[in-house]
Amino acid sequence: MQFRKLFEGKASEVKTFELINRGYSPDVFRAGDFFEIGEEEYWYFLECLPPMDFALGGFSMCEFATGNLTNAFFERDGRFWCLTIERKSAADFDAWARAFSPVAFYQNERAEA
Repeated sequence: MQFRKLFEGKASEVKTFELINRGYSPDVFRAGDFFEIGEEEYWYFLECLPPMDFALGGFSMCEFATGNLTNAFFERDGRFWCLTIERKSAADFDAWARAFSPVAFYQNERAEA
């Protein structure tokens, strides 16, 4: 699994929607793309539609953006994240959720620096 940070800092509400709606072709919307969001945006997405998966500190949207790609939202150490995942089964969600840990994130962030 590869992770790619799309935005530095915490995305505002407007920026969150811009990033989520950035495009739906495979060259633009890729599994592993992530960005930090606010707690309000996290709760908005949790409450707007029933989640498909809800475990391991996060949930995935029941609507797919394109093909097998959907957005998942996670809370990690008091910070909130949106991550595009490839999901064919609940096991896929679990694998992405386990891989997207604060330790993995910080290792990735240091590698980019």
